[in-house]
Amino acid sequence: TPTKTIIQTFSLLFVVSVMIIFSINSYNIFSSFVETTKLGNNFEEALRLDYFTDDDIPEDYEAFTRLRANNKEINGGIEEFNFAIYGINPESTLKVLIDGDTNKNLLIEDGIIISEYLRYNEDLTIGDEMHFLVEGTPYTYTIVGITNELIENNAFVLKEDLNAAYNLDNSYYNGIYTTDTTYQSDNILIRISYANAIDDIQSTMRTSSNIVYLILFLSGIIGLFMFGFIITNYLSENRKNISILKSIGYNTTEINKKYITAIVITFVIAFIVAIPTTNLLFDLVLKNIINQVGYIMLLDITFVNIVISFLLLALIFIMTIIMINNYYKKVSIIEILKNEDN
Repeated sequence: TPTKTIIQTFSLLFVVSVMIIFSINSYNIFSSFVETTKLGNNFEEALRLDYFTDDDIPEDYEAFTRLRANNKEINGGIEEFNFAIYGINPESTLKVLIDGDTNKNLLIEDGIIISEYLRYNEDLTIGDEMHFLVEGTPYTYTIVGITNELIENNAFVLKEDLNAAYNLDNSYYNGIYTTDTTYQSDNILIRISYANAIDDIQSTMRTSSNIVYLILFLSGIIGLFMFGFIITNYLSENRKNISILKSIGYNTTEINKKYITAIVITFVIAFIVAIPTTNLLFDLVLKNIINQVGYIMLLDITFVNIVISFLLLALIFIMTIIMINNYYKKVSIIEILKNEDN
């Protein structure tokens, strides 16, 4: 029946739309992770020290404080979790927290800036109020920004405020951002090259990324093939009626209006429904990635990619209609009836 055909067509078009939207919006998943996570980390090494000190450091280095924090409440409700809290100076150029814009570091004068990883894991947002303890000292901050960091539960405040947990002034620190690898001290506990660490993650992901890209490519190709097949099958089921209409004087435009309008509307509705569905699918994939590898991948549906997906499917749709119309121009009702009898 026509209703059954439309329902089946809608279901198939919905699946194909999800496949295409997912494929096109996921193609840069690994490269965007590296670019976003590196953004703003302009230091060569981050040195974690064994104890606090106020020793002089080279002028192009920057000192920071790093401690562990135990969150107790969010917006007055009990919500406990641990995170690393950094105290930096707002004028920092080696650690730029948001979008590579040094001016946005000044936001820590008004509150706390948290990593994207922490925001996602704890479902936090700008404007939330955090109450936590650092070495038994209570702190209450309002979230004023989200950093680009995708791999750690970090937060950033003014160094002088964080040092208060140890009753130390702003001259003390237990970490250094350097511009080279030459700094030596018996106080160094850990040396971290952020860029190299991200490159190591990228190398580890390379094999996985190649497999994912292949799957996405095949998914896109199969989706486009299925899309063309769905349109062809829909019109093939109506070829007898189409040929009868042609035999009694209907032209191609009139026939397309009668039979193509329904599937065009079905296609548009299926595509629109597929957008939020794909977004939910992205969220499930993202949660699975976090559980498996411990960092966030950027899976977002963008308006540009939505338009590209729609135009790609529309192009396949139009090409299929043109080919089918050319076929029906060459086939008579007598030939179709003869084939059906056979």
